[in-house]
Amino acid sequence: MRRARYFVLVLASCAGASPLVGCGNAQHSSDPEVAGTAGVAGLTNAAGAVATGGGGPNTAGTGPQVLASAQNYPVAIAVDGTDVYWVNQGVAEVSKVPIGGGKVTTLYSEAAISAGVGIALDATSVYWTMNFQERGSGSLAKIGKGGGSPVLLATDEPRLAGVAVDDANAYWTSGFSPDTQAKLNSVPIDGGTPTALLTTSFTNLIAVDATDVYWPTRHAGNGENCIMKMPKHGGPQMQVGCYRDEPFGLALDATDVYWTSNNSGSSDGGFHPVGTILKVSKNGGTPIILASDQFQPRAIAIDDESVFWSNHNDVDGSLLKVSKNGGTPVVLASGQAPYIFAIAVDETSIYWANAQPGVIMKLTPK
Repeated sequence: MRRARYFVLVLASCAGASPLVGCGNAQHSSDPEVAGTAGVAGLTNAAGAVATGGGGPNTAGTGPQVLASAQNYPVAIAVDGTDVYWVNQGVAEVSKVPIGGGKVTTLYSEAAISAGVGIALDATSVYWTMNFQERGSGSLAKIGKGGGSPVLLATDEPRLAGVAVDDANAYWTSGFSPDTQAKLNSVPIDGGTPTALLTTSFTNLIAVDATDVYWPTRHAGNGENCIMKMPKHGGPQMQVGCYRDEPFGLALDATDVYWTSNNSGSSDGGFHPVGTILKVSKNGGTPIILASDQFQPRAIAIDDESVFWSNHNDVDGSLLKVSKNGGTPVVLASGQAPYIFAIAVDETSIYWANAQPGVIMKLTPK
């Protein structure tokens, strides 16, 4: 049986960029091996190709390490026991690098004007969402972790964003826009007919556990932003917890839901320490504030003991953690580029994607 992997997405936002295209300056390898071979209709494949920008071997405790550089606006990241995987938004490209550093392998690259958005893993495959400018729609696809031909699981969906997988299905959000209704969807991971689970207000985040699917919704009936859940195969919705500010990252463990929240509507357009890290029981209740007065917290990840997140302002970005029981936040890394939209953790390390200047980073110990 496949082991479920739970993925957390924070969608990148770029001033002046089309939400179907992404942003950043395209950077392409001149290595002829990167050229894609024909895959299924609408997809190309670059399995086994080595891209530029690999990092060196990691030495624990020596500060942040660059695992990959020259990436085109990476916005989503995931890790397993051997590799770090990410998707670029500047062009729909899925890549990986060994967790200890080494050569970067491009698993998939789309020549059309496109934007990668979300990523998730199971034991054998990588799943990602992408949007195409010329089609005005997007697709959900998967490819083997070792490469091969990509498989389309859903297509012609408007504005795809977050994605999560379990042993049987992939789940994703579509239609993300403040002006339109969003949908939560599912499809068998081996292919089949997609199912629309529900229509909701603007959301681009999704997570699943053994029984339920979770998502945030904006401006619920009480005027707050709420974390919601419902059975994965349909059924009644439940309001898990609500808070005044907008959710930007979402994570689950066996008993609780964790999220980052910040007020992006400051009157002067500046960055202020008004962000919050929260948790609430999956059974519902009053959210607990784990950390407050944070600068624009975005991505979030958890392990058995701690909650990790990224902060950013108009100068730099930082990585922090706090106990799941609350306490004093610990700064793990500072002075990073200010666009850290995705983080992931394993037993020893924290990994993150700096969208600009386009690098994949690692810090050991976490």
